[in-house]
Amino acid sequence: MLDELDDEDDGKPAAKKAAEAKVELEPEVVFYEGPPAKSEMIAPALSVFTVIGVIPFSAALIRQAWVRYTVTSRRIRVQSGYQGQDETELVYSDIKSMKFAWRNFGAAGDIVLELR
Repeated sequence: MLDELDDEDDGKPAAKKAAEAKVELEPEVVFYEGPPAKSEMIAPALSVFTVIGVIPFSAALIRQAWVRYTVTSRRIRVQSGYQGQDETELVYSDIKSMKFAWRNFGAAGDIVLELR
């Protein structure tokens, strides 16, 4: 019975055929791509009325302009710095644990990723 199966396979061993088979990954799906939440600018904008509040508001504006997040089905990528020159990318298998905290009544939040 096994001889019949080998004859149908053009005489190639099963291990060799498996090595020749192409592995196709499913396409990467983008869940989110864009800047941080705009709601994180509310508190710094309200603090502009004080002289010291100009600094946090300026930092929030720069963060909106220079930081971009991309969350896909395979990885998380953070582009930051002037014109996105600094890029950090990690795959989900590198994540050991994840913790998060909601801010602004659930409109935004912070995620802390612990890597292996």
